[in-house]
Amino acid sequence: MAVAVAERDLWVAVMDHHQPLAPAEVIRLDPGTGEVVARVPLPDGFGFVHRILPTSGAVWVAAMRTDDDGGVYDPSLIAIDPSTDRVVGVRPSPGGAVVTDGESLWASRYLGEGSWALTRLDGATGEVLETVPIGAERVGEVLATGTDVWFIAGDDVHATLDRLDPSTGSVEIVAELAGRGGVVDMEASPGSVWLLHLDYRDGPLSTLSRIDLP
Repeated sequence: MAVAVAERDLWVAVMDHHQPLAPAEVIRLDPGTGEVVARVPLPDGFGFVHRILPTSGAVWVAAMRTDDDGGVYDPSLIAIDPSTDRVVGVRPSPGGAVVTDGESLWASRYLGEGSWALTRLDGATGEVLETVPIGAERVGEVLATGTDVWFIAGDDVHATLDRLDPSTGSVEIVAELAGRGGVVDMEASPGSVWLLHLDYRDGPLSTLSRIDLP
C-alpha cells in the first residue's frame, strides 16, 4: 500500500495480493471526513504500486506490472489527472528510486560502468528536463525537498548521505553511515535529515537516526 497527501486530498493505492494480475486501484479520499471522492483503476497488468507522487501538474504513480507468480517487471510512471480522476499517460520509469519535490519528479538512473545520475522530470508531462551525473557507484533512497536532492550513495556497509544542489550540479558528502544498516526511507525536517534503517545482521532491526545539517 502507498499513501500520499496533496493539498486537500489523500491518495491511497490498494493492491490485491491474492490476485496478482488484477490491476491496482488508487483511491482519492477527503482527509477531513474519510469519504471516498474517486476510485482510479490503473491500466491492466499494473498490480504493484511503489509510491504515489503528487505534483502541481499531475498525480504520478510509480507502478510495476505483475505476473502469475507475484513477480514484478516493467517499472513505469502512470499519470492521473486530478481534475478528471482518470489515467492520462504511462511512461517508462528512468530506472531507480523516484520521488517528488511537489513540482518536479526526481529519479535515480544507472548510466552504466558503475556510474549513476539523478534525472529531473517535468511534473506535468514526465518529460526529462535534465540529467545530472553524480559519480556514485550505487544509489539507494532519494529525497527531494525543492532546494536540495538527498541520496544514499554506496552499499549498506560503506554508505554516505550525499546532497545535490540542483542549481549548480555540485554534490557533497554530508555524513558517513557505516554500521547503521541499510536506509529504507528518509525525510527532512528544518535543519535535519531523518533516516530509517533496517539491519538484518542480528535479525530484522529498525532504527531511526537524525543527521543535523551544518
